[in-house]
Amino acid sequence: MYVFAFALLLLALLASLGGGGLALLQLWQGREDSLRLVEKAHIAVSGALLIASAILLHALFWFDFQVQYVASYTDRILPVFYRLTAFWAGQPGSMLFWALAVGVSGSLFACTRAYKGISRSTRLWYWAFFYTIMAFFALILTNWSNPFMLQNPVPADGNGLNPLLQNPGMIIHPPLLFLGYGGFTIPACLALAQALSGKADTEGEWFRISRPVIILAWLFLTAGIVLGAWWAYMELGWGGYWAWDPVENASLIPWLIASAALHTLIVEDRRNKLGRVNVAMMALTTVSAFFATYLVRSGVIDSVHAFGDGSVGTPLTLFILAGLAVSLWVPLTSPCRGRPLSGLDSREGFLTLVAWVLLALAGIILVATMWPVISKLWSTAPRGLDANFYNRVCLPLGALLMLMMAACPWLGWGGGVRNKKAFFAVVAAFIVSGAAIW
Repeated sequence: MYVFAFALLLLALLASLGGGGLALLQLWQGREDSLRLVEKAHIAVSGALLIASAILLHALFWFDFQVQYVASYTDRILPVFYRLTAFWAGQPGSMLFWALAVGVSGSLFACTRAYKGISRSTRLWYWAFFYTIMAFFALILTNWSNPFMLQNPVPADGNGLNPLLQNPGMIIHPPLLFLGYGGFTIPACLALAQALSGKADTEGEWFRISRPVIILAWLFLTAGIVLGAWWAYMELGWGGYWAWDPVENASLIPWLIASAALHTLIVEDRRNKLGRVNVAMMALTTVSAFFATYLVRSGVIDSVHAFGDGSVGTPLTLFILAGLAVSLWVPLTSPCRGRPLSGLDSREGFLTLVAWVLLALAGIILVATMWPVISKLWSTAPRGLDANFYNRVCLPLGALLMLMMAACPWLGWGGGVRNKKAFFAVVAAFIVSGAAIW
């Protein structure tokens, strides 16, 4: 049965490579006659991952300790709901679950009316990007992180689940994060595809087509982060947001980039501006999700969440660098559309500034999380940054963010303050309250 499960992972790899390769071949030849075959490949990918996941859940439920993964994360006294949630407790299982979330998200989107309204060339670019991501997942699962490795002799009992993970948060928190990460893959691939096909004028803008997916993915990721905060406080007693584990902080980076994109997408929707910026930010949201995963699986940062190196650090690094290059190259080579932005006294100017502050917070958290690695360049005893650093740097930016969001509704789109008395009253109230708190 487990040989069959591994064969399913190989099938997912071959179907992803075949579908993505055929899509690129059609684009290179300027043809679209094999689009139906390209579209059918996602059924094989998602179906193979779904059946493989069911086999792993079966092994977890029935204490099949010949599977190394089952023996590593369960034992015979573990309650059934924690036994099943061990699916995402370790590196191979969580990678399989994330791949499943991405595959199912892509398959569901392919069944929507919005997808059917996309031009054929955009569909081919979309599947080329989507199958590349799925092929990477399948390559990891079949080479460096196989959840179906067998062992002999078979132990009488397993090692059990880490007591810190035996918490109700374990049932909900990781799946929500992976569903958020997986959901953002769809608009990221679609944004890059439409930028390359140049069909926005005839099929509608990518963000309007994928708007429900964007909002749903953002809600999943938000709920996962909030639940993670509650779990960390209750389980570890660290007593503060910035005292979270570095991996928890890293999950904020894709959320902050996605939140910035939600603000600039309003500007593009209402004013037809920042089109290339939005393509880059949506793609970077997915790339940053892989970076957060890199922190967990590479062993580069000490963390209660880290799985150790597991040989996946180098493939993840190469994939992240390639994704970063594509996320920046595609928008830069796309034609510039729309008019210049209005000044900072307009609503679009304030929304853009809000996005910049969110991106600045993401950059600060990125550097601070990686500081133990960065400081190795000049120190033999590198240290991480504590909560005091985050409070000194992030709290002023957070206060500025709240002020801008409160003042923004009083500004007009083209510039100027619509109600000067209300605008200055809001600004004064925030300044006075901020000074009192300080």
